[in-house]
Amino acid sequence: MILTLTENSDFKRNFKNLFGIFENKVDIENKIFEKIQIKNISIKKKVSSNYIKKITGSEVKVVLCQNNLKLLKKNDFKTYRTSEEFLINLCTNTFFKILGLSKAEPSELNLAVFDPQGHCVDLIKKFIFYSKSLTVISNNLGIYQKEQDHLLKNYGATFFVSNDLNYLFKEKIIFAPKKINIKLPLKKGSIVFTSSKACYQMNGIIYNEYKLKKTKKLEKILPEGISSECFLSALYDVYNIKKIKNLVPDFCFNGIKYESVGDVSRKLRFL
Repeated sequence: MILTLTENSDFKRNFKNLFGIFENKVDIENKIFEKIQIKNISIKKKVSSNYIKKITGSEVKVVLCQNNLKLLKKNDFKTYRTSEEFLINLCTNTFFKILGLSKAEPSELNLAVFDPQGHCVDLIKKFIFYSKSLTVISNNLGIYQKEQDHLLKNYGATFFVSNDLNYLFKEKIIFAPKKINIKLPLKKGSIVFTSSKACYQMNGIIYNEYKLKKTKKLEKILPEGISSECFLSALYDVYNIKKIKNLVPDFCFNGIKYESVGDVSRKLRFL
């Protein structure tokens, strides 16, 4: 079971329930999605976690909470957070969607991949399809040099690989799917795609969050205040619904506002 906890901000007391005598403390709504039971609880007055647990029983696998729940006293629920793997999937799917929409010739598009551990090596063949000028910055040179040999032998294609961060300064489009924990030497006009907010302020436009349009199906199931991405991450991680891995977001967040993938793809054409 997935439990969602939100507050009913529209609830107003009237004379009859002024002292809370006739009112319910919560509203409960039961839904089903992909054969998974979902219990939406909207809190109307202060309650404890134990009060909620008596309602839900012991079958709750995932708890999703609205931000800043003020009516839940001593919240000791282990609230689920969107997983790193799912965030990386969203970032990766969005990036390839944007590359495709840009319709740029491979000879026009210069790409860089920042991948310290070497987790992206399986994507290199796909990157070569979009760019004839690919730079990879990684500390795991061995795995990438092996991929260099493989691509050259089987496809006649190659790419540049180094562990020197300074090569990033000349790049305009950078894919860095894992959280960036160091300050990268970037140009002001560069565009970076990463999966979460970087640890340091950097030059360029940094896209670090990706949002899906909420489908009518999800609108019927999820209450206001519960993130679609967090819910879908739980289905992927906890309930092993792997088809969710292929979802492609519609919007990218640049630290200030959301932009459509179409608008971002047009930026790539004119870099």
